[in-house]
Amino acid sequence: MRDMGRTPRSKDRQRSQLDPLIPDDPAAPEPRGKRGSYTHYLKARAILAERLQASPEEIAIWAWFGRSVGKDPAGGIDGYLDPDQHGGKPPRFHFRYDFQGNFDYLPQLMQCYFRADDLQSFQPADRYLTFAGVVERFKRFCGEEEGIALVRAKAASGDLASFHPLTGGTSESKAWQGEEGFPPLEQGMFLLSQVLEIEAECAPDQVLVSPSRTRIQPPVVSAAVSFDKEVALRFSAPSGGVKQEFVPLTRELEGWFEKPLTDLPEEKRQRVGGVFLVAWDQLTPEQRRIFAEQWDYQHDPAIEAERTQGWEEAIVDWRYWGQLPTLSAEEFCILRHVTDPRKFESERQTIPGGAGATLGQRVEDDLRRVVADSAVSEKKRLPLGRWVSWASKVGLICPGFMRTNADAASKDDVTEGRDRHYSSVEGITPKQFIERYAANVRGGKQFLDKWFKGKTRKKGEKPAAEQFRLDGSRGRYNESAMLAALKEEGRYSEIGH
Repeated sequence: MRDMGRTPRSKDRQRSQLDPLIPDDPAAPEPRGKRGSYTHYLKARAILAERLQASPEEIAIWAWFGRSVGKDPAGGIDGYLDPDQHGGKPPRFHFRYDFQGNFDYLPQLMQCYFRADDLQSFQPADRYLTFAGVVERFKRFCGEEEGIALVRAKAASGDLASFHPLTGGTSESKAWQGEEGFPPLEQGMFLLSQVLEIEAECAPDQVLVSPSRTRIQPPVVSAAVSFDKEVALRFSAPSGGVKQEFVPLTRELEGWFEKPLTDLPEEKRQRVGGVFLVAWDQLTPEQRRIFAEQWDYQHDPAIEAERTQGWEEAIVDWRYWGQLPTLSAEEFCILRHVTDPRKFESERQTIPGGAGATLGQRVEDDLRRVVADSAVSEKKRLPLGRWVSWASKVGLICPGFMRTNADAASKDDVTEGRDRHYSSVEGITPKQFIERYAANVRGGKQFLDKWFKGKTRKKGEKPAAEQFRLDGSRGRYNESAMLAALKEEGRYSEIGH
C-alpha cells in the first residue's frame, strides 16, 4: 500500500503542476530496468540542441559515424539499442535501409539511446548542415537559384561531400553520380568546414568578415564561429524577454583568450558554447579573439546600418557600379532592388523577401514611373545623386547604400566646387581616350582603334565602345564606364602593358 503520509518531493510537485493527470504525490518515475545510465534519443536531442545547437539531422550523422571505426576515431557519438532488452549491455545502434526508396532516417532514431555521460562530454570533430542550411548561407552573397547551383557544382566536383545515414552518400555525390538507389542531393548533409572554404573562395570579403580585419584563410575558418542571431538574442536578453544592452563577446572574454575552457567561469563557458561551433581548446588564442570580433561585428546593433550597407554593396558589386559617373534608368531601378544589373535576367523571376511581385515586375513598375515623369527619360543617364533625388520626390525608397553614396558624392562635389559627375558627362573623344590610356591597355592603340571602330566584333555588330557613347554629345564617350569595362575584361592595368 502506498504511504499516504509521504511528502511529495519538489520535482514531483512541479510535475503535478504541469500535468493535471499526475497526482500530487506520485512516486517519481525512474528509467526502468537497465536504462538508468542511458538516455533516449528525444531527451538526448534536447541536450545536444542546448549544448551544441545541433539539429536532428546533425545528430543522426554523428550517430551514423559513431565514436570510432576500429581503432580510428570517427568524430561522432555512439548510439545504442534499448539497454533493457539487452541485459544492460546493448549493441550499437545502426541505421537500416530497406532498398525500397524510403530515405527517411529520422524515425529510426526513436529506437536509439545514448550514454548519459557521452552526451555531456561529446565534442564533435565536424559540424554538418542540411541542404537548405547550406543554401541559406550562400544566399548571403548570391541569389537562391545561384546558391542551389553552387551546391550542385561543388558536390559534382568533389569539393563538397554529401552524406546520408542510410546510403552513405547521395545521387549527386562525386563517387555515386548516376547510380540508382541513392537519395537526392537535397536530403544530404554537408561538412561545415567545406562550406566555409567555398564561401572563402566565392563570397565577397564584406560578407565574411568585418572591414577592419583581414580575411581569415579557409583552414582557420573551418573552426568557425556561428553567426546565429537567435544565439545573439539569447545572450542579449534576460529570461523575461526584455532586451538588455548588447555586451560584446570580446569585452566579456577579455583576459580569458589565453585560458583553457576549464578555467573560464561557468557563465563565460556557457556563452562560448553558444557561439563557437568547435571546442574552445582546439583554437589558438588569436583565433578565439578573431572569431569573437567577427561575432561582435555580425551582431552589434550599433553598427546595423554599416553591416546592411556592406551587405548590399557586396550583393550588387558596388565596387563596379559605384565608379560609373552615371546610371541608366534600368540600371538604377535594378540597383534600387539590391540586385546587380548584370545578373538581372537570371534573377528576374525571383521574389525578393519571399512575398509579393517578382523582381522583374518591380523593376518594370519603377520604369513606368520613369517614363511617365517628364523630368527624366528612360534613355537618359543620370548621376546617382540625381536618381536618388528623383526617387524621393516620387515616393520611392532607395536602400541605404544608395543614399549614403549619393550623399558622399554630393559632399565631394561641394568640396571640389563643381559637380564632378556632370562634368564627366561631357565625355571624352576616342582620340583623347586612346592618347591617354593606350599605354595601359593590352593591345594598345591598335586594339583601341578597333574597339571604337567595331572591327573587334562580327560583321554587322556595333562597335564594342558604342554602348558608352553619350546621348547628344556628338561623338563623346563615358570615360569612367569605358575604363571600368576594360578593367573587368582584364585589358586595363594601372602599371601599363
